[in-house]
Amino acid sequence: MALVQFNQNGGLIHLMVKSGPPCLGEFRLWYRNNLIGNVSPLYPNEIHSIHDQYPDNFVLPFDLISINDITLRINGRYGPLPNYAQISVRYLFYQDGQILNVDPNGYNVIQDSLTAPPPYKQYIHDFTFQKI
Repeated sequence: MALVQFNQNGGLIHLMVKSGPPCLGEFRLWYRNNLIGNVSPLYPNEIHSIHDQYPDNFVLPFDLISINDITLRINGRYGPLPNYAQISVRYLFYQDGQILNVDPNGYNVIQDSLTAPPPYKQYIHDFTFQKI
């Protein structure tokens, strides 16, 4: 689990999922309200695909007070393109155009080498949020 630090006086928090060459896969976004314990999909009935070097951008639909009580889970399944072995995926959080700090450093970056079989591997990353 990682901690994303944000400015309590800033705007909404954005998530960018960015893949590097040559990588394909899909991911789902889930969130947990830590006060009441329920887990829900962030965008129901949607599986988001990554394509080589095309970022996916999301505005997290939580105000800056309630996001303190949220755990965001990114459940991804990624693999290399045919004839490749490397994958690279980054989860970047932004606020007001600035990249937010993720602690521990590097938790939001996936760098891996995969060989078939299996061609895809599952990665689960959890993020909590704290105002600075």
